[in-house]
Amino acid sequence: ALPTINGANLTGIGKLIKFATFTHDGYVSGDYRNAPDDITSGYQLINQSYTPAAADSTIVVFSSSLTICETTNQNNVFWLTLWNGTTFVSAVSGGGRYTSFKDYLNSATLNYIGSFSAGSTDARNIQMRCGGNTTSSTTVQINGNSQASYSGSSNRFTVFLAELAP
Repeated sequence: ALPTINGANLTGIGKLIKFATFTHDGYVSGDYRNAPDDITSGYQLINQSYTPAAADSTIVVFSSSLTICETTNQNNVFWLTLWNGTTFVSAVSGGGRYTSFKDYLNSATLNYIGSFSAGSTDARNIQMRCGGNTTSSTTVQINGNSQASYSGSSNRFTVFLAELAP
C-alpha cells in the first residue's frame, strides 16, 4: 500500500485552477529562421487566446517533442520559444554536433517547459514559435519527413498550459 500524504505539509505547490491544451497538426517546410527573441522570427506553431483566472497565478507550459532539421547546411542550432502576448518568455535550443550528421545537415528534437506570472486577467495570445538560429536563407523541416506521407495526428505538436494559484 502507498503511504498517506498529508496535503497540509505540501508547500510551494499551487493548486491547479485552470488548464488548456493547444495543438498544431502537420508537417511544415520553409525558410523559418533568425533570433528566437524576435516575435516575427521562425514558424508560428501555436497562437491561441488565453484568459487567466487569477492575476496572481503562475502559468506553466509544457510541450510535446518537436523535430526540426535543415535541408542545406546553415543551422547548427534550432530553437523553440514561448510568448506571453507580445512578451518573450524564454526559449530552448540545441542540436547535435553538426559533424555527426551526413553532409552536416543538422537536426534536433526540442521540448519546452517554462513558466511566467499571469500578471492580470486580461486575455492574451499564447504563442510558440520555432526556427533555425541563422540569418542566412535556409529551409527547415518541422515535425515530419518530406519523403513520407502522414495523416491524422502523426505530426501533432501539443502544448499543455496549467494555471496554478499562488
